[in-house]
Amino acid sequence: MKKAPKILNDQKRLEKLYSFNILDSDPAPEFDAITRLGSQICESPICVISLVDKDRQWFKSKVGLDACETPRDISFCGHAIESDDLFIVENALEDSRFCDNPLVTGGPEIKFYAGAPLVTEDGYRLGTICVIDSKPKTLSESQKQSLKDLSSMVMSLLNLGYKNQNLDELKTQYEDVQEMSHTGGWELDLKTSNTTWSKEVYRIHGIPYGQPTNKVDGISFYAPHERERITKFIENCISKRESFDEVFEFFDANDKRKWVRSIGRAVVNEENDVVKLIGTFQDVTEARNKEFEFDLILKNTKVGIWKLNLQTNELIWDDSMYRLFDVDKEKFSGAYDAWVNTLAPDYKEQATAEINEAIAGGKKFDTTFAIKTSEGKRRYIGARAEIERDEQGRPLMMTGINWDKTEEFIAQEKSKREEKARLNQLNTMMTSTPSCLKVITREGSLINMNPQGIRLIEAESFESVEGADVYQIVEESHREKFKEFNEKICEGNHGSLTFEIVGLKGTKRWMETFAAPFILDNGEMAHIAITNDISERIKSKEKFDQLLELNEEILNSTTEGILLVNHQTRSIQKFNDKFIKMWKIPKSFTETHEDEKMITFVLDQLSEPEKFVQLVEDLYTRPDEESFDTLKFKDGRIFDRYSTPLRVGEEIKGRLWFFRDVTEKRQLEQIVNHNSKLAAIGQLAAGVGHEINNPLTIIKGYVSTIKRMNTDLKEDIKLGLDKIDLASERIKKIVSGLRTFSRLEKEGESKLFNVLDLINEIESMISEIYRQEQVQLKFDCQNLDHHFHINGDRGKLEQVIMNLISNAKDATEDCEENKKSIFDPFFTTKEVGKGTGIGLSLAHKFIHDDFLGSLYLSDTEHGAEFVIKINGQVNPIQLPVKSSSHGELNFNLKAIIADDEEGIRHLLKTQLEDIGIEAVTFENGELAYEHYLKNPEAYDLIISDIKMPKMDGPTLLKKIKNNEELNRPCFYFITGGVNINLDDPEKPYFKMLDGLIFKPFNLDDIALELSKKFDGSKRKSA
Repeated sequence: MKKAPKILNDQKRLEKLYSFNILDSDPAPEFDAITRLGSQICESPICVISLVDKDRQWFKSKVGLDACETPRDISFCGHAIESDDLFIVENALEDSRFCDNPLVTGGPEIKFYAGAPLVTEDGYRLGTICVIDSKPKTLSESQKQSLKDLSSMVMSLLNLGYKNQNLDELKTQYEDVQEMSHTGGWELDLKTSNTTWSKEVYRIHGIPYGQPTNKVDGISFYAPHERERITKFIENCISKRESFDEVFEFFDANDKRKWVRSIGRAVVNEENDVVKLIGTFQDVTEARNKEFEFDLILKNTKVGIWKLNLQTNELIWDDSMYRLFDVDKEKFSGAYDAWVNTLAPDYKEQATAEINEAIAGGKKFDTTFAIKTSEGKRRYIGARAEIERDEQGRPLMMTGINWDKTEEFIAQEKSKREEKARLNQLNTMMTSTPSCLKVITREGSLINMNPQGIRLIEAESFESVEGADVYQIVEESHREKFKEFNEKICEGNHGSLTFEIVGLKGTKRWMETFAAPFILDNGEMAHIAITNDISERIKSKEKFDQLLELNEEILNSTTEGILLVNHQTRSIQKFNDKFIKMWKIPKSFTETHEDEKMITFVLDQLSEPEKFVQLVEDLYTRPDEESFDTLKFKDGRIFDRYSTPLRVGEEIKGRLWFFRDVTEKRQLEQIVNHNSKLAAIGQLAAGVGHEINNPLTIIKGYVSTIKRMNTDLKEDIKLGLDKIDLASERIKKIVSGLRTFSRLEKEGESKLFNVLDLINEIESMISEIYRQEQVQLKFDCQNLDHHFHINGDRGKLEQVIMNLISNAKDATEDCEENKKSIFDPFFTTKEVGKGTGIGLSLAHKFIHDDFLGSLYLSDTEHGAEFVIKINGQVNPIQLPVKSSSHGELNFNLKAIIADDEEGIRHLLKTQLEDIGIEAVTFENGELAYEHYLKNPEAYDLIISDIKMPKMDGPTLLKKIKNNEELNRPCFYFITGGVNINLDDPEKPYFKMLDGLIFKPFNLDDIALELSKKFDGSKRKSA
């Protein structure tokens, strides 16, 4: 098994996969719809959306599979993500990468796999959508294309989820900004009197988010003495269009006292009528409390009070001021300049400027400055003062207070730094979001846009499009709709819109925007929006719609019976014609919709109707589950039954049942299983025959050599050698039978063969086996001519005869009753599980089709007999006459022998030398080839084993025969004959052979084979 590889950029690929936040997520119906569609289109029981993690593959959606994940190193999908193309394994058993994979040898017994990679826009392959079957198969071109289309659909859904995730994050950021600033938005529709609040407004009121606001008396939350004031502001805003910005005392739903800043303004329509009020609502309790703290500070001994006579420049401090400024009272001059000298150098200019501006009447004196204490420490002082003026407005006296603000100032500075850091972080996040952020005016002028938006409209920079008319890039057919939408937003509404744009370079894109009103610095209402490119989603939807149309056609032409049952009423809603035909339901039942009669008719056909009913009842208690089972009929038919809930939105309305007639499929599976068993036995027979051949050849060869070289042996020794030779001959026949059996399931070659030889081989192979089962076999061949030959497939006739013997042994009951049906496919009189019912039908077909004969069952006085009639010919094969005296043969040749069995090498060398052939021996092809290259002209003949270490026979054959520059001697394979097919198209090198010498051999066999190429007295050219 080849483990799934780890691709070069796997770490970056995994980072991309994790960014989708999809692993171990809950099932999603949109993904399940795709896998069901993939299973139907590719006619495969299993369809999976697989995401390849670091050490596993996890299934986002699956059909026909229970597992949620499997290890990556044994996964097929781990191989599929090596390329962007389809990855198809039509038969895993024939693929060296997967033939011993646990998913092939065990559940789910994968034989066929086809996967389309899930590829991101930047080229990362996250996983696959794949279809799987437990039997080998191929996909049509349309099915392959459909699988690719489904892959694109999955990626579209993943990309949409990714973008929505980012959009949710951005929305959360906006809500965080509102929460940090304690500011929300509100809207009052004057026509309906309905109010709309943002989440922060709900929080300030202490009301659960989402509670209908039209049922809330907003005025009642204001303190009693404030209600008349806020009501008056609202009335003036409506009647006089006067905006307001005021602070009010306020009690929330939990009776918590707060201070709120309410800002509002009127919105008018085209007729200049006020239609609504919009504004903001801010919790300013913290700021207000600070003002109250000031009043408390005045009463605290740590607050210093001072007066500055603006006519004389005299400065008067109380005792707290000296302590606050760390100044010796005795050394203080009591003049304005003395105060200036206490200021930190970096604050002198600012503090004196603010006092001068307050004296001049520019603004109130309310500031913070720093001083240096006697110890050189920095202290921050808060200062606030009022100015007394005469009737002409000239300043007379400035009275104020100072207090230590060091801790507060440090905390504020820290808070400012943190706030700035948060805002910078928020700005970075806004800039890095994949969405377009833009602000446009009521007239459509672009006044702000982030870099992502600039790229979408194909501009060089924001400066190049600042102030441009946004309407011009909206596709013409969508322009009016977009203008109406913008006007609606600028009037204070929220909303979303889908439209198409044409970029500055001509690229068309579908966009989806979410917009809200935005107040500019000049007080005008504008339009702020988050906009996403949904072109791929639109394309995917179009493809999905096309696939749904295709699916509709498939369902209308399906070979499955389909039934729809209402979940609530348990009544039959619909069914297709195939369902009626499969269940053979009378037309009268369907026309009158008699459900009870139909169900009774169905149940009467089943072998186990109670199981049918029980599953249906169980599924009513688990309506969201799918089901699969197999139904067996009294007449032998078999149906696969599958069901799935039918959903309309989130509600289950019914259940779809699918029925497929798999009778023929199951029968064929039995045939395949039977043939597989025969093939396995044949493989074992081939191995046994091969292992016996070598020692058998050595035994027979040396017995023959001893008898030939010692003519004066004692009778008892000669008798012993004859018995050894006779026993060896018996083993030879058994090996021959095994050799024949190993080729039983293979398509044989049509040629002339001796029928009597075939029967003798069958007798030697099975007589002993049947004898052990106490069955006596009698082979009567007296009336069969020794030279009777048939032209055809020898293996098939052997299969026919053995099948007839088997049926005569195991299926002999009721012959007369079953005589007419005995050759019908799948008819059997054996017990269930002990016969396939195809043996006799195949035998009948072989005799009729391959041998142009007939096979039938006849009555005799002893019972019944099988009769085979085949035309043949008495045509003995003429073989070359063997020399009776080996001493007369002298081939005068030189040979190379290559065989890894030492006994075979020695025996063959000895026998070749008896007929005048000088031979050298080697234990493998590599040594034989090296020796041949030293003097290629010296050798007339090479005899080689087929399987050897280091270099086998076929390799040695090709190296010598393909070398046109050197002498190429005659080449023979020495073989046991097991699994040898000289016409095998995958082994064309057999055509290069000059002949075969079969084990076990003797000198006569060798002399006969060599006489076909050499005349026995001199060399003969190859």
